[in-house]
Amino acid sequence: MGSMLPITAQLLPIRWRNVIYLAEVAALTRLATGVARVLQNQPNRQKDPTLAPNEKRQAMIERFFVEIVGTIGYMGFLHVGQDLVDKFYHWFGKPKIPTFSHLKESNPIKFNELSAALKKFGLTVHDFDQKIKELYEGEKGKTSGLLYRVLYEHDATNGTNKVVEKATLARLHERIAECATKPMSRTDFEGVLRHAKELETFALKNNKWAAAAIITGVGVSALVGGMVTQWMNDRLVAPQTKQFLRKKFPNGSRVMHHIKNTKVLNSMGTLFTPHAQNRMFVQGINPQAVPMNPFTTQVGVNAAMPVQQAYNAPISPVYVPNPKMQPPAAMFGTRTLPKPYTTTLTSSYYSTRLGGRGL
Repeated sequence: MGSMLPITAQLLPIRWRNVIYLAEVAALTRLATGVARVLQNQPNRQKDPTLAPNEKRQAMIERFFVEIVGTIGYMGFLHVGQDLVDKFYHWFGKPKIPTFSHLKESNPIKFNELSAALKKFGLTVHDFDQKIKELYEGEKGKTSGLLYRVLYEHDATNGTNKVVEKATLARLHERIAECATKPMSRTDFEGVLRHAKELETFALKNNKWAAAAIITGVGVSALVGGMVTQWMNDRLVAPQTKQFLRKKFPNGSRVMHHIKNTKVLNSMGTLFTPHAQNRMFVQGINPQAVPMNPFTTQVGVNAAMPVQQAYNAPISPVYVPNPKMQPPAAMFGTRTLPKPYTTTLTSSYYSTRLGGRGL
């Protein structure tokens, strides 16, 4: 993979340099964040009582797809896009690494001028060509992967395990200055390049294609990481996961509501307590003639007292901007909900129990 897709191969943590690269581009941080989010979405960590077990499982699977698979996808295509431009450059741009030794026969005047400029620093045209090849050429002298060498640090091609910097004119200056017998400043190097315009043109062309590679990689990764990943999650992963979980866990689609309090309670206050029922009998009121609280379900009746139990099916909550500033539940309910109770009771006692609202 390293020779075919050298830019994408940097994502493989097979060498310490690759691990450092992954840390530099924050890929490790993004993946660690995704793993943490998936773990947080485990079914046993989801406390929403309105979600069925299968819904909790599906939420974790979808989170895994978006956070882990999606991250790997957009990071991969960010680099694959650059490799594709690199291949396109090699096949259709046909870059040719310039050398100058052949000018001795084809253009001796230019050769002599370049030779004189290099001789000041104890260098020859052959030395100049050798440094150019070491920096820009790939394996076996090919230009394949040239943009990889321009954009990223790469392995030296001289047989050593040395990692060199990007293949740029600045790095070429450093390489030539290392073997020069006299110090060579940047200005001195620019003086040499005046006699090697082909090298400047070559470097400028590389920079333009490198910029195109980065833009292409970013565009492809945004498309895959955004639209494609979301489309796959909504159209493929979610429905297929739902069908799989329905077969795997047939009872997992039911919301289990556990009734913890068997007293007659509801969210608007205590209405049908045993004390209240006894007062109905004392006043000659038949409790069974009193309409049921729509927020409770009658679960048992005996001759003396109807027993009701709170029905805890999910009810759409009323949006409260600041719950701490709201009145007690019963008073808030009588003010907000549209006539929550209809009853024939006229006792001031029950009016008081309903938060002061007239019945």
